[in-house]
Amino acid sequence: MKKVFCFCVLVIAAFFLATGCAPEAASPPSSARPPEKASLAEKPSWQQEWNKTLAEARAEGTIVLYGSTPPAILKERATNLFREKFGLSLETLSAKGGELRVKIESERRMGIYYPDILIGGAPTNYDIKGWGFTDPIEPALLLPEVTDSSKWYGGKLPWSDEKKMAFLFFASPDPPLAINTDMVRRGEIKSYKDLLAPRWKGKIVMNDPTSDGAGLLMFAQTQLHNLVDADYFRRLARDQEVTLSRDKRLQVEWVAKGKYPVLLFASPNDVAPFVQAGAPIAPTSVEEGTILSETSNALSLMNKAPHPSAARVFINWFLGKEGQQLIQDATDKQVQRTDISTDKLTGGVRQPGEKYLPDPLKIEKVYLEEYPKYADMARQIFGPLSR
Repeated sequence: MKKVFCFCVLVIAAFFLATGCAPEAASPPSSARPPEKASLAEKPSWQQEWNKTLAEARAEGTIVLYGSTPPAILKERATNLFREKFGLSLETLSAKGGELRVKIESERRMGIYYPDILIGGAPTNYDIKGWGFTDPIEPALLLPEVTDSSKWYGGKLPWSDEKKMAFLFFASPDPPLAINTDMVRRGEIKSYKDLLAPRWKGKIVMNDPTSDGAGLLMFAQTQLHNLVDADYFRRLARDQEVTLSRDKRLQVEWVAKGKYPVLLFASPNDVAPFVQAGAPIAPTSVEEGTILSETSNALSLMNKAPHPSAARVFINWFLGKEGQQLIQDATDKQVQRTDISTDKLTGGVRQPGEKYLPDPLKIEKVYLEEYPKYADMARQIFGPLSR
């Protein structure tokens, strides 16, 4: 009987050797496993972190935004979307930059930590950051469509500072002039210097640079980038009888109706509705270069945020394709992302070969260190003309 058993064992062993097969327990581990059998540990790390963040965010239940225009837009257009997509309630507070500074500083002084995110003018973000109220954003970026630098203008994420605490999501061309096309021929004004010609005396309205706003910002940046100098503005004020106005819509209306043929330091957002309505007005660039409206809005992550995971979810959604398409379409201002449609834009769209300024990383330094100097200069030059 033992002989028969040994013989059977030898026969079976010979069969496996002859066929190249072996029992499964003795086979070497396969290096290629079917995708459906992959363990959780083999999933991309960002996916695990995103799933964990989503679960924590849903437990928090809410995201709170403070800011100027974008939060109001998001409240109107994204509240239901955000609830359906992530199960989160979107709460917003919209106010002007100065009011936000006062409110946030007052809340912090009393130990109140209410907002998770600040979205507003870059100067407001810089002040809040300077007071120590914000955290770096880069660690919160999880989704590949956000972290992929090739999807952003210039091939890099548009940080405004080396510590990566403020994200500048707009990069919309801001042509410095608006002209009445019935009174000014296209191409007739090619340079800032052309406005010094005698024929434009008494015919220019200017966005007032003596008060905080777009006029002062353009006044400063044109000099910081050596497009013109202080003497240019002195000649403009002294020789051209420039009219100053702080009412951005009224400035545009004056040009559209022919009261003035030229508007200097026009606001594209205010020009666009008149263009759409068929008024004889057009934004106009100059050969010195066009400044991108990067400072018009920035995103910051508040420290000690009451809903930290919900804040991370919001940041990744807002800076992703869906969020940036929504804010671009709603504001009619081109964002930094290069992989979304510009079909709905009626304002400026970046064009290949055009000269655009400035470098985002220099903007905060300009605002904090140079802005006050140029504010004083603007008041000295244009103060007598200001209304």
